[in-house]
Amino acid sequence: MIDNKTTANQSNNASEKLNMSAMFNANFTMIKPDGSLSHTHTIKDFKSNNIIFADNDIMVT
Repeated sequence: MIDNKTTANQSNNASEKLNMSAMFNANFTMIKPDGSLSHTHTIKDFKSNNIIFADNDIMVT
């Protein structure tokens, strides 16, 4: 989720992008190619203010 925290006195898009933050939650189940060693990984509450917009892509670092 990209959250845009702008204020009423900001007038251009460049300043609005500086106030955006990204939030990410995910659960992964990984299994070896032979079907063994099933295990899970969880990412919770990952947050970043470093968001790059390039054409139709959104990059969060």
